[in-house]
Amino acid sequence: MDTSPTPTQHPADADAEKLEVVALHPSGDAIIVIFGPGGAECHGRFLVSSATLSLASSYFRTLFGPNFKEGADLRKSICPEIALEEDWPEEMGILLSMLHFHNLHHFRDVEPKTVALIAYQRDKYDCAAAIIPWGFKWFHGTGQLTDEQFGYLLTAAYLLDSDEDFRAISGAAIRQMTLYFRAVWDGNELIDRLPRNIKSMMEKKSMKAIAEAQETIYEVEWRLQEVVLLREPGFGVHAVKIVNCTADVRVADYFKALRDEKLWPPSCLTISQIRERTKLLTQFRRHHCDRGEVCKLKKELNALSERVNVVLKDIKGISLESNRKRKETSTF
Repeated sequence: MDTSPTPTQHPADADAEKLEVVALHPSGDAIIVIFGPGGAECHGRFLVSSATLSLASSYFRTLFGPNFKEGADLRKSICPEIALEEDWPEEMGILLSMLHFHNLHHFRDVEPKTVALIAYQRDKYDCAAAIIPWGFKWFHGTGQLTDEQFGYLLTAAYLLDSDEDFRAISGAAIRQMTLYFRAVWDGNELIDRLPRNIKSMMEKKSMKAIAEAQETIYEVEWRLQEVVLLREPGFGVHAVKIVNCTADVRVADYFKALRDEKLWPPSCLTISQIRERTKLLTQFRRHHCDRGEVCKLKKELNALSERVNVVLKDIKGISLESNRKRKETSTF
């Protein structure tokens, strides 16, 4: 990325001059004015420290250097006013505040889209080192998110080049996103920054996990068709009887249980939803059998949730580092 500064030059803007300057540093020596797309509207004026921004960002380090007017003004003790035209001006204001440790408590809990926009601005202004520590607040304990929200967090982790966070978020996304997530992501200008091969890998991993979970559910039908024999006390060691828990009854009741929890017919559930619904199968009470706790259907219903849970736990997130190595290898 070319990070050579090209601050937008705006003529004196009456609306901009009316805005109060937000002091981000008590010893600020430059003013940054943020405009929206096309420079039509001013979104904020910030008194900043050139030293702070230069430490955090190579872009500003160059801008405030000796080869640009802004840097020359600083050396003459003149406070330069720098106009920046931004696609997402509010997030640029947040980034400036964060770089100056100003009102940090406001930024601990932010929406996934805002996180992605901040990461985009970081990418634009090359200030990753100052933003990456915030990943612990933004990326951990995400809870239940929509497909779009997962897309934003993945984009943020990708732009911040945070391999550990990307692995964790992609693993959670594979478990929780629907199979239609690509349709939700397509055309989103932020999420489009995720490489296509990563999106494809996530789709394949999600489909594979769901297919394995569904196969685990289908396999139960075959196990339930095994003949169940029970020894009859008092009739010798070779005497057996077939109890009323027949294969047909077990299979019929099994599919009743699946229908109760919307696991049959197959539907577009996430792997996490499949796991939660298989856990509810243990509460099925419409199978009447004199075998009690050793009833084969009951044992299979109890075991199914654990089998699906194994599939869930086996899901691994995507490593950005491994993905880079694969791409490098494929170019030879």
